[in-house]
Amino acid sequence: MKGEFSWMVVGYIIGSLIGYVVAQIILNKTWRIFTKWKGYLGFVIAAAIVGFIIHLDVFGHSTKVPAVSEIESVYFDEDIYRLTDKPENYANGMNGYYEEPYYYTSKETIKSVRQLQKQITASKDKKLDPDKQSEIEGRNGKIAVFAYKLKNGKQIVREYFIPFSDYKAFYKEIAETKEYKENFHLLLRTKNTDKMKSVSFSVPRKSNSINITNPEKVQELIHVVKQSMMNEKFDEMYSTKESWASIEFMDGKGQYVQTASWDKSYSEVEAWLKKEHLYERARLMPKDLEKTKVFKNSSHLKNDYRLQEDFTSLTADEKSIKVKNNQQVETLLQCANLRDTGDYLVAFYYKDQVDTPQIYMLNENELPNELKEKLK
Repeated sequence: MKGEFSWMVVGYIIGSLIGYVVAQIILNKTWRIFTKWKGYLGFVIAAAIVGFIIHLDVFGHSTKVPAVSEIESVYFDEDIYRLTDKPENYANGMNGYYEEPYYYTSKETIKSVRQLQKQITASKDKKLDPDKQSEIEGRNGKIAVFAYKLKNGKQIVREYFIPFSDYKAFYKEIAETKEYKENFHLLLRTKNTDKMKSVSFSVPRKSNSINITNPEKVQELIHVVKQSMMNEKFDEMYSTKESWASIEFMDGKGQYVQTASWDKSYSEVEAWLKKEHLYERARLMPKDLEKTKVFKNSSHLKNDYRLQEDFTSLTADEKSIKVKNNQQVETLLQCANLRDTGDYLVAFYYKDQVDTPQIYMLNENELPNELKEKLK
């Protein structure tokens, strides 16, 4: 965070200097403007004082948490865009459907959300160790957006970038409130699903995905997805496991109404697809892969863009095995995790892109024992 602020200051200085020079040349109609540096120096000093005050948050702007008695409702999400989105952006029917941001009103949820923000602001100025900073910048970081509607008509909006692991207990407290559980997923807030005329499963790197158009089956599946969402436990709600597929709900014109993830914990969805003989088409199966390899991550590689782009050379010295048993490959697919670090690397090679595997991390307790023995 402090590094970001330093670079921001450098950017402002360079930008303001260029702007000042150009303005002076235009106003004085000459290139000889270097005797007028005092005006720029005064501007820099004034701007530095204002910037320093903002950075130190002297007036408590970023740390202000309203009292429970002042709060009418609160929006809590990872997406700040929804607060500025407007119905008119969807007027032409080309951008899907407008969904109004949800504000929690129950005292229980408000207290839990407020407590999380208090904890974040209390830790705001603490120096983060490199691992926590890396977590914020990586896949395991979280954006926390708070928007309070106050009883006096005012609104307070705050956004923070946080290491999720530090605040897991506070998120759990929020997630266990009845109101939050019923509104965590957008689909759960949708009471009238009549405009959803078809459902498709979009599976990465799989072309023959399914599209369900039978009205009775569409509504049946929507009910099943909602049931799975309601049955999620906290660790499943915030799991870093990759989902099986994206479920896309569309209207009669083929426009997106909503999307949802088919998470690996959705046992009701899995059972329904098996009943309809659609399960293997709706997700990636071992038979869809060209090959699967597991690498011991003794170099403590992180699953970032560098690893994805230069996987072969970065793992050249790592001990690895090729997994041929389909049951073992299925176990690896079930555990495939998007976390940044892990004890082992799993590489899935797809038939149409055999040179660019998809990389996932696994911890010691997630890898089958027979594969661990081979990697000793």
